Parts: sequence; C-alpha cells; structure tokens
Amino acid sequence: MIGMMYLVLTAMLALNVSSEILNGFSMVDNSLHKTIESSDIRNKGLYDDFRYLSTQNPAKVHDWLEKAMEVKKRSDEVFNYIQSFKVQLVKLTDKKEANDSALVTQIVAKDNLDKSAEYGITDGNGNILQKKIEDYRDFLVKLSEKNPSKQEMYKSIFSTKKTKDGKSWQIAMFEGMPVSAVVTILTKYQSDVRTSEAEIVQYLKNQTDAMDFRVNKITALVVPNTRYVIRGGRYTAQIVLSAIDSTKTPSYYVGTTALRNGFYEVNCGKTGSFTYTGLIKLPGNDGTIRTYPFKSDYIVGEPSATLSNEDLNVVYRSE
Repeated sequence: MIGMMYLVLTAMLALNVSSEILNGFSMVDNSLHKTIESSDIRNKGLYDDFRYLSTQNPAKVHDWLEKAMEVKKRSDEVFNYIQSFKVQLVKLTDKKEANDSALVTQIVAKDNLDKSAEYGITDGNGNILQKKIEDYRDFLVKLSEKNPSKQEMYKSIFSTKKTKDGKSWQIAMFEGMPVSAVVTILTKYQSDVRTSEAEIVQYLKNQTDAMDFRVNKITALVVPNTRYVIRGGRYTAQIVLSAIDSTKTPSYYVGTTALRNGFYEVNCGKTGSFTYTGLIKLPGNDGTIRTYPFKSDYIVGEPSATLSNEDLNVVYRSE
C-alpha cells in the first residue's frame, strides 16, 4: 500500500496539484486510524488470552508471555514516537493553529512542501525515526528466527533501503513532500506496527504448543527388561500406553543409518558388550523437525550346552 501511495504522490506533485486535492489524503489517514483501532482491540484480546494461559500453565507459557510483553513494550515505544513525530511536524507547519491529534483532516497547511524536510532532514529527526524503525524491524526478525517467511515480511514492511533511483529513505520520505502526505505515510507505519505486533504475538502464542504433538492412536506396549529368565529368577516388564499420530511417520536412525519401520537388527559375530546410539526425527506442529536421541546396549555371549547321560543317573544305597 505504501508503494502505491508513493506513486500517487509522485504523480500528484508532478502535476503541481492544489491543496484541495491533497485533502484526499485525509480519507486515507482516517481509514488507517480505523485499522489501528481494530488492531488495538485484537491485540488486547491476544494479550488477555496469553495471560490466562499463563495462569493455567505457567511452566509452559510464562517465558513466552514475557517475550510477548516485550513485544508490547517495543511496539508502544515506536508507535508513540511516530505519533510524537507527527504532532511536532504539524506544530512546526501550522504553528498556533496546530492540533495535537495530528489528523490530516485537521492540518491547515496540507500542501506545505518545506516543513517535512526541515523537521525530518535539517533538524535530524528523520535519523532518529529511521533508527527506531530499523531497530523494531530487527527485533521482530530475531523473534521469528524459525520462520523465514515472517522474517522476509517484516524486512519488507519496515524497509529503509534506498529507492531504485538511489535516494535515501529520508530523502524519499521528507524532501519536497507535502505535510499531509508525510503524516499519512507515518500513520501507515503506525498501522504496520500494530498489525505486526498482532502477527508476532500470535506467533509466540502458537509456540507454546509447538513442542506438543497431537495424537490419534493409542496402543498398549509391553517392554520387558529381558525375554530370557533363568529358573529361580524374576521376569520384569513395563506396561505402558503409546500415543502416536498415524498421519506423521517418524524417521529412525542408528548412527547415520536409517532404519526401516524402526527395527534394528545386527549380526552378532563377536562376543562382548556393545553400545549403540541413534535418534528419532519427527516434524512438530510448526513444521520444525524435532530430534530425540537414544542410547542402548546389548551383550553377546558364547553359545553353551550341557551333555548328560541319563543311563548314569544311578542311585547307590550304602550298607
């Protein structure tokens, strides 16, 4: 959307349009404010749900809630700075007639082409704004390190790269731009902050279940300590329920060798104690592959047999 706005602005400025036409930006600005209000309502619901989940299962949710609250703090900081930036720009433009709401519809000198560059470039405030946007973008990218598509989305939304014709972000944003257009674009950034806040908080909320596995099949298993028991010894076995998801097939490995259906077989040509290690791979709910290592051992002994002659089983009675 912001790209389209730049195109419209460029075309309008090339035609040297009147301030009456620039009033059209007030419609866009008003629409963006409604979007921000909707995002605020959604975000409040997300945080309330997060807090409730934390009270129900603090061990599982608390750390993720802490990250979500850091998102709220950082989002509020950049949102409020942009709001302050807009207010100060409007005050510089309209002076005594300025309104603290910084709504485009209330700006008197909507077509002023000088004050945006003065406040943003000459006074250095554009540097501060750019740094805050970049820091916020990098913060979101780091939080979503396991989701490359989200990372690319945040990099695109909060991009401060040079334009195709080589202009810096600040020059393209403020130089020769009417105040009404700059304020509208800044409101768009505020809307992006609230929308991105909702996206990343929902992502963090989903991570509380990312390590869980949904199951649709439960079977009973008997796991004996050994199948061979000497007379007079004790047979021991653990009886457990096995819960699996039949729609996902794990991959089994001993060392680097894949096993078929999880069965491990080896020819025992030598005696002694042997140890083997491996791992099981299974995709989680978020698509990330989880690995579960294991270790076991076995003993190979020499075959043995006992020979006896039943004819020699004679009992003698002593006199």
